[in-house]
Amino acid sequence: MCGLWGAASSFLSVDEMYNVGMLGYLNYFRGKDATGMAIADYADEGINYSFIKSIKPSHAFLNDEVVHKWFKNQSAPTAMIGHTRAATFGDLGKANAHPFHFKDIIGAHNWCFTAFSKKEDPRSDT
Repeated sequence: MCGLWGAASSFLSVDEMYNVGMLGYLNYFRGKDATGMAIADYADEGINYSFIKSIKPSHAFLNDEVVHKWFKNQSAPTAMIGHTRAATFGDLGKANAHPFHFKDIIGAHNWCFTAFSKKEDPRSDT
């Protein structure tokens, strides 16, 4: 089963984003096949969002210098979500890592949608 974590606020400082990200460490045993995070904030032109994903387990992902730079490049987001993947079917890769973006939705889930896809479908399971 996958792991989920997140936070929402009027704005999140770099330290708060990093602390919320550290909740991913607690999700290590919930999924070791991939880790991802998304950050969103409101702007005059709409919602801005940024993603970072890896096929690394959460402890390696959160210690990666690329992830540290990504945190530092964010400007006071209002929401943050993280996901650790425990693959049951579907390819192991960044394309199947969460959070996902579909139209105006940024999300992650903790279930297999087998009723909506075929087991042979390599796109995603979680």
